Amino acid sequence: MSLTTIIWDWNGTLADDVGVALQSVNDILARRGREPITLSDYYSYIDTPIRRFYEHLFSPLDDPLFDRILVEFNQGYRLHMKDTGLMAGGRETLERFRKAGLRQAIISSSHVGELLHFCRLFGVEGYFERILGAEDFQAAGKVEMACHFLREQGIPGEE
Repeated sequence: MSLTTIIWDWNGTLADDVGVALQSVNDILARRGREPITLSDYYSYIDTPIRRFYEHLFSPLDDPLFDRILVEFNQGYRLHMKDTGLMAGGRETLERFRKAGLRQAIISSSHVGELLHFCRLFGVEGYFERILGAEDFQAAGKVEMACHFLREQGIPGEE
């Protein structure tokens, strides 16, 4: 069996964004007079759906606070991300796979509008047959999206 399709994740795989995410979270904490977290803290708390991550930082986490945090995070992420970009070697790898005739897609729990925005900003939108992301900012459902995509495209899981 030969490889036909590459499915990419966005956050931390193609996008060099862990520092961006950490900065956005620490901006949220600072606005509320809280101490920043470290990268180690971030890695130990990160979870999906993303609400579980914020439950480590805010207890209790009611719906109005969570909704505000989601807006603030995405505003901060967008602000800080413009100064970052793709992982080292990302564009070259995308190009190598394109030249090899492989289909490429992104499947991410990030909001689809944000994914499209950053793919355009970084000039990589054209590498992907599909860019699939969440319809909301809850950061959930990536596995289900991937399974649906594989079935829809007729791609066996072992490929």
